[in-house]
Amino acid sequence: MTFENLELFADIIPDLKNYNFENKEIILGYDADMWRNPKVFQALYQLAAYLISEKQAIVKILELPDGEAKGIDDFLVKYGRENFQELVDNAKQISLSYIQEKLADKKDILPFPIDIFPKKISDLIKTLSKNYDAPIEYFACVFLSVISIIICGHYSIKIKNNSDWIEYPILWIMLIGNPSQKKTPCLNVGKQILDACDYLLELKYQDEFIKYKNAKYSYKKEMERIKKEKSEVRELPQEPEPARKARLTTQNTTIESLYDLINANKKYFLGVALYIDEITFLINSFNQYKHFGNDKQYLLQSWNKIKQNIVRKSSKTDYTFDVGHNIIGGIQPKVLYKTLFSGGIESDDGMIERWLYCCSKYTEKGYDIDETENLLEIERENNCFEEFCTNLFHDIFEDFNKKVECSFSPDARKIFLTYCNKITKIKRANNINDLVKSYLQKQTSYVARLSLIIHMFYDYKNPIITKQTVNRAIKVSRYFISCFMNIINEKIDANPLEDLTISYLKTKNIKDISPTKLFKANESRYRTLQKAKLVLENLAQKGYGRIIKAKNGIKFVFYS
Repeated sequence: MTFENLELFADIIPDLKNYNFENKEIILGYDADMWRNPKVFQALYQLAAYLISEKQAIVKILELPDGEAKGIDDFLVKYGRENFQELVDNAKQISLSYIQEKLADKKDILPFPIDIFPKKISDLIKTLSKNYDAPIEYFACVFLSVISIIICGHYSIKIKNNSDWIEYPILWIMLIGNPSQKKTPCLNVGKQILDACDYLLELKYQDEFIKYKNAKYSYKKEMERIKKEKSEVRELPQEPEPARKARLTTQNTTIESLYDLINANKKYFLGVALYIDEITFLINSFNQYKHFGNDKQYLLQSWNKIKQNIVRKSSKTDYTFDVGHNIIGGIQPKVLYKTLFSGGIESDDGMIERWLYCCSKYTEKGYDIDETENLLEIERENNCFEEFCTNLFHDIFEDFNKKVECSFSPDARKIFLTYCNKITKIKRANNINDLVKSYLQKQTSYVARLSLIIHMFYDYKNPIITKQTVNRAIKVSRYFISCFMNIINEKIDANPLEDLTISYLKTKNIKDISPTKLFKANESRYRTLQKAKLVLENLAQKGYGRIIKAKNGIKFVFYS
């Protein structure tokens, strides 16, 4: 597409330019076939972008249903005023970022299937979303992660009889969003529940520490007596082992600290979760050793709960245990591309495809003062999940030597294996890359794990998982796949010069610019005037601004 295209020069008519639309609600209603006509589709969203950015209007889109009524006048004649009023009432308000995504043809992210939870839990998640003005999907992922952390080490699921295919409740979840999307408050809701469980472990530790001190005192006295009396004994008393404090979560991502925590937790068969505010610190820690170190390999194996032997020469210790770490934390989209996806969309070690990416397009709605519940009310609403987690943890902790191996019912196993076969069939396609194939393969493990975790919400004392639960897990998997595909498409479609231009215009607070000025601002990056023009054209197409005629050619008006 070139600047000679008339669509790019189509200017705003004077009536719209001169009218004051600030804070006024504008409903745009195009013909029913607008979604199938690229030019009409483009015109609709470019007009909406202008009204939102330059006129500060509230813009809604009225969608006419497919049928005999092509336009609004046809609809009124055929269906009447009341039906039309219903369309108006249901018109969807759109934002500038939404327009830019649509014009860039970005893949949609499926809504999180909140109905996978029991109604009481799903209602709670909706309430929390409203009270915190934060994404539903963040809270849903936090809830799944909390249950996974509590049962890790005690529950597993055997996929097939007469097979060694066993999956463990291990989830690696990234909450992806900009700083304003309240990832940390959502994470804190789950962290408070896990902290309450850790407090019970703290009380247990204090009790064991007192016993250890008494045993240590008795041991020293006995050794002093033997030495003083020089008595001959066939067997010396055994020195008591120090009490170790177990805990469910840690924010310390160093492998050395994880070794110690796993060793402390081994007594209770508990896992150790990395519950991190910023995943970036974990990813960056992979590269802190340039010539040696196997931190990344250690974590990769922990995803599958593989038995590992750790020898530490410095302290002369030799650990052998099953290592499995749940991980959850937040990350910004740009940081994600600069860290985990810094090498592009290829993976040579399996790290990228092990994650469940929770993307959100949520925009803050603000608080309705009359409806907003106070903090005490939020805590009261939170009790149902907190109480459930506490009871689950108590049941596990009362008999911490007990391990439960769940299994699918015959119908559930059939649904699960059918899903696996569908994944296999998709992987055979020639139009998807190796990274996507690998990610889809990991989802077969995740569907089994999610089935186990979701099963806990319904009947954790029953080791048989139903077909309804497997279907719920598949719905969650599809959500995560849609997030992953969105990330991949963003990475593929990312244009460094477009990002550079947007950053430059924002930093310098530039409202409009000519291709010549843009080119001269950074000749080494744009290389040619034509490339600078092309970048502005692409940005105009994607709803970041519009191109208008100027005295010496054209000018790009930036929507900030």
